[in-house]
Amino acid sequence: FTIVYTTNTGSTGNLVVTITWEDDPTIIIDDVATFIEDGAQQTIDVLSNDSDEDDVLTLETALTYDATKLVANVVNNKIEVQPVANVNGTFTIVYTTNTGSTGNLVVTVNAANDAPEIWAFTPPTTSTEWVLYTYTFPLTDPDGDSLTWMVINWNWLTAVDNWNGTGTISWTPSFSDGWANSNITVQYSDWNWWDDTTTSFNINVATITPDINNVSC
Repeated sequence: FTIVYTTNTGSTGNLVVTITWEDDPTIIIDDVATFIEDGAQQTIDVLSNDSDEDDVLTLETALTYDATKLVANVVNNKIEVQPVANVNGTFTIVYTTNTGSTGNLVVTVNAANDAPEIWAFTPPTTSTEWVLYTYTFPLTDPDGDSLTWMVINWNWLTAVDNWNGTGTISWTPSFSDGWANSNITVQYSDWNWWDDTTTSFNINVATITPDINNVSC
């Protein structure tokens, strides 16, 4: 650029100004996103609050994050984020712009209760009159919460919490229960959140046939 100046004698001169180009740094402002555990995917526009005087910012496809906790991908210069099932906590995704600058997307996944799980539940489905029926099964909760359980539709069954992660149901069918097809429903309850899970099964009770050869008169 040239600046023309004039002296008091009427003479003029030039001041030539040269401005050397220098790249202005990218200004990065970290982003935050909040999820509910097991919630829906979100798309985060992390560039919306970043700026660069000299360049139009875009995202590089490479992201740095803990893949055991999140799934993240760059799509249309935004980051699609999906927490892994049953994961909660705070995690960081590091992204890179086309100018080489890096920023952080801090993802907070708030815990949500998981209902108790009924697994390895394979009770015997047959019994015999006057023979003790017993079955012990596991009690599990994905969040590690304490569980209670009960048989909710058969009051004459004995239901015992063994306080070691298992429960036991037992029953001795009587004469009147012979050949009964009895439906039993077991309910697990989560103490912390009051979530319930139920499962049902049938017990068929066989009648003991008398041995008439051993009847004494």
